Amino acid sequence: MKKTIATLMALLVCFTSIYLALAEDDNDSIWDVSVSNPLSWDQTTETNDTVYSNVPNGVNVYASKDEDAEVVGNIPYLWGITRYMTIGDEWSKISYEEKDCYVKTSDITTERPYEIREETYDIVRSASDGTTVYTLPDENSEIVGTIPSGWGVDRILNLTNGFSMISYNCNNYFAKTNSLYHKVYLGNYIITYYCPCSICNGPYGPYDRYGNRLVDGTAAVDPSVIPMGSTFYVEESYGLRRCVARDVGGAINGAHIDVFVDVPHNVCENMGNSRKPVYIYTACE
Repeated sequence: MKKTIATLMALLVCFTSIYLALAEDDNDSIWDVSVSNPLSWDQTTETNDTVYSNVPNGVNVYASKDEDAEVVGNIPYLWGITRYMTIGDEWSKISYEEKDCYVKTSDITTERPYEIREETYDIVRSASDGTTVYTLPDENSEIVGTIPSGWGVDRILNLTNGFSMISYNCNNYFAKTNSLYHKVYLGNYIITYYCPCSICNGPYGPYDRYGNRLVDGTAAVDPSVIPMGSTFYVEESYGLRRCVARDVGGAINGAHIDVFVDVPHNVCENMGNSRKPVYIYTACE
C-alpha cells in the first residue's frame, strides 16, 4: 500500500513539473498551454498557409498574443504572409521578419479579396467635379467624403477592379481610378492675353474658331502643338488657370498660347507677356 501511494505521489510530481514547464514555455508549442490563458489542445491548429492583410490601414503585428503587447510591425493591405497556426478564435501565429509574431485572426483572410495591379506611391489629382472616397474598393461601400476638384492626394495601390487605394484624412481609403488624374508638365509656354475688343479680335469679333462667343479660359493655340479641344492649365501667380483650346490666331505659333480674359483692353495689356508652366491632366488607368 505504501509503495502504491509513493508511486502515485511520484507520478503527481512528474506531471506537475511537465505542466509548469509547458506553462512557462514562450514558444507556443502545438498545445499552447499557459497559466494566464490556458487553451485546450483542440483550440490550437497548425495551418502553414498563406494569409492576407484585410485591413486598409494595415494589420498590426504583435510580439505576443495580447492587444496590450508591443506592436512590432504592420502588414500592408492585401499583402500575403505565412501563418503557422491559429490559437483559439482570436489569434494567429505568423512569421514576420524571420520572427514568430501574432496577428488578430479577424484582420486577415485566407483569400486575397482584390488583386493588385501595381504599387503606385504617386501623387494624383481629383476630377473636375470632385472625387468620391469610399471605405472599401466597392461603390456600394460607405462614402466617407469627396476630394475637391484638382486637389492632390497620395495614391498607394492600383487595383484590378477599377479602384485605387489613397491616403485621405490620414487613413487609407479608396476612389475610382478613372476619377483620378496625373498632372503632366508640357513645358514653359509664351502666354499672352486677349480681350473682347476689336483691337484684339479685328473683324472676327469676340468669337472662337467654332463660332462660339469667347469666354474666360478660351485659348488660341497652334493646333500642331496642342490639339483643338484640349483642356490644359496655365500656372498663374494665384494658382492654375483652366483653359480650353478652341481658337487660333495668325501670330500664335509653336509654344505660344493666347488666353482670352473678359476684361477691358487696358487691363488685358497689363497682364503681360511671359513664359509660364503649362500642364495637362491625364486620367489614371
